[in-house]
Amino acid sequence: MDLRNTHAVSVVGEVVTKRFTDGAQGAAEREWLALTLLAEHAPGLAPEPIALEPGVVVMSRLEGTPLRGLTLGQAHLKGLAGALGAMHEAVPARVLDGVPERPWQVVQLAARVREPRNPPGTFGRQVERVLRALDS
Repeated sequence: MDLRNTHAVSVVGEVVTKRFTDGAQGAAEREWLALTLLAEHAPGLAPEPIALEPGVVVMSRLEGTPLRGLTLGQAHLKGLAGALGAMHEAVPARVLDGVPERPWQVVQLAARVREPRNPPGTFGRQVERVLRALDS
């Protein structure tokens, strides 16, 4: 697994600048699209988009305490699950139909997932379940 950084983040006051450093084509534009859709359909759930420049997204800073390095308790996990659920349900399907798919399509992703041999046991059964879902 490649653990290199894909972006650099700077925070100045209430403004966050995310500079994509890995050269991935369209990464900033995809992030901008996601932020603008969430701003329209789920205000307050994600940072507000401020500006888009080549390879750079400028957005508002969310209130709260960073959780990095902390042990997450049930309240944190419930909040995270709720926010993720709201995010995935916020944008109507008719709007999502017009959003271009990412450069890696489901077929290519499924092929990549299948490259290593599936592990045995419970994890292996879960991998098979996900692969069947990708194929449907």
